Amino acid sequence: MIRKMLETMVLHERSITVLAASCALGGYVAFSPYLGMHTLMVVLFSWLFSLNFFVMLAASTIINNPWTMLPVYSSGYFIGELILGRWCGIDTMACNPSWVSSINTLVSTHIGLQGVAFWSFMLGGNLLGLLVAAMLYPTMKIVFKRVIK
Repeated sequence: MIRKMLETMVLHERSITVLAASCALGGYVAFSPYLGMHTLMVVLFSWLFSLNFFVMLAASTIINNPWTMLPVYSSGYFIGELILGRWCGIDTMACNPSWVSSINTLVSTHIGLQGVAFWSFMLGGNLLGLLVAAMLYPTMKIVFKRVIK
């Protein structure tokens, strides 16, 4: 059933470039740190760039869903912390906006984490999203060339 639905979505769009770009931007959206804005980003990107909405939404949801949220967001956070904290030597907790302190209090109370750095989360999520998109585009272009003949 899922295979038939995916074939219908893919075969509706005949342009391999559009399909690959839709998957790539869907991958970026999945890793982007803008919580709660993913569907809006898919709608906006598909309209702005004339991409396949359903393929982009499928790619985004396959990568980032309730079962994969923790690894997706934590990998982006740790990449941002590595770049800002270790490589650049920036105290990321000191750079937090004032409203993040209430989130950190909530997180430390309920989860036990001792603080989240906002800019590490934002930088890492965006960079990881761009990296995933850059890897997905050529890969999916090859896949779609084989599927659509």
